[in-house]
Amino acid sequence: MIGPFRCFPLFCTLLLAGGSGSVHRQGKLEIHESCSVDLDEGASVCWVTVDGDGTEPRIHARGKAYDFWLQRGGKALFLVPQNGAVLAIGNLKEAGLQGCATAQYGKGKTRVDDLPRGTYICVRTNEGRYAEMRLEDAGRVRDGVVVSYITWEK
Repeated sequence: MIGPFRCFPLFCTLLLAGGSGSVHRQGKLEIHESCSVDLDEGASVCWVTVDGDGTEPRIHARGKAYDFWLQRGGKALFLVPQNGAVLAIGNLKEAGLQGCATAQYGKGKTRVDDLPRGTYICVRTNEGRYAEMRLEDAGRVRDGVVVSYITWEK
């Protein structure tokens, strides 16, 4: 039995019988170089150490809450999973909850600066929720990435 469509800005989700499809969090995030992201809480956290000598190290936030961080490698930008979270690059078509639940996830880092605007990326968060991000901009926003995201309840 197929349930109704539930629509949010940038996302429509087909609700299937037996799956809650309830939204846990949604929004838009600017993710800057060396920042960590928690899609369960909808937060991008950046640490800056200011020691006054002009050589401040870029260190991403660490802790069990974070799903991935943004790493620069030369001119490339990568999303690097952490704490058991995994990523699956999609295409320009929204996968939705059911698509993300059946996606083929990888454990390694994923290059994003060469992906077209509008690419969808599924995430299984470190807390076991499914999320989907839409790449709004990569590498052209103050050395970072802008994504719209939706995270579903377990």
